[in-house]
Amino acid sequence: MFLGLIAVVAVLADMVNTLVTTNTAAGRWWLSRRITRLAWRSIRALALRLPAGRARETLLASFAPLLVLLLLMAWVTQQILGFGLIWWGVDHLDGANISGVSGMLDAIYYSGVVFFTVGFGEVVPATAVPRFGALVEAFSGVLTTALVIGYLPALYGAYSERERKLMTLDDGSELRITPTNLVMAWSPDADVDALVERFEDWEEWVSKILETHSTFPMLTLFRSHHDGQSWITGLGLIADASLHCQIIKGAENRAPYFVLRRAVRLLQELTDGVDLSEYRQRIDAGGGDNEAVDLFRALYDGLVDHGFD
Repeated sequence: MFLGLIAVVAVLADMVNTLVTTNTAAGRWWLSRRITRLAWRSIRALALRLPAGRARETLLASFAPLLVLLLLMAWVTQQILGFGLIWWGVDHLDGANISGVSGMLDAIYYSGVVFFTVGFGEVVPATAVPRFGALVEAFSGVLTTALVIGYLPALYGAYSERERKLMTLDDGSELRITPTNLVMAWSPDADVDALVERFEDWEEWVSKILETHSTFPMLTLFRSHHDGQSWITGLGLIADASLHCQIIKGAENRAPYFVLRRAVRLLQELTDGVDLSEYRQRIDAGGGDNEAVDLFRALYDGLVDHGFD
């Protein structure tokens, strides 16, 4: 019975930590954490067996929606099994009885009937203790349903808002968007105020990403669903374009600067506890100072030719 109680308390804590609290603390043995890591490793291994292309991307994009269903099934299953252990133990207590329960399987079946509030009636609590417990389990089932129903619209609403803004990230050409071309497209006449106004909108977008992805950590696992669109790539593009503005007179220390600050904060938030040493080594092993100077000179000359000071 105590084992069942521990299982129920643990899964409820994990569920609330995932769906309710905005300051999550992902413990090493949380059920949601273990399932997420196992599911990701499995689907990633399968995806790597596919050739790079649409099939692989489609499989990887399905991970987040499938994870939501897996977590829901895991939470429900652990609660039913946990309460089943409790009912099996309660049926052996003096003065407590559940009519129709003669073994563990009957207890689990009774637990499922109570959890889903089916109420067939062939197994019923006969005394006060199991009757009160049945109400508790029924409330747990309703609570689980309510939390998931309330969580999904908020999750997909934040996802839709994130993707909708990305659709406006365009430099007007059919070529691959670059930060330099984006800055020039947003200010065709080298109008610094018009450029800054554009970045004011994107500062709000980055701030919303920071807030929603901190509140709904699962949102980071949802890939952009349009071909050739990625919110992470878009974030990097906006950050690079903001960095361009720091050498344009009249644009520095204004909205583009604060976009950079929000982007850095977002990066720190999303990579908290993540080992980035591999990527830092790649950066350190880059082309060196001469290449960096050449890149900067090309950028500088391009902006000057466009008319910026």
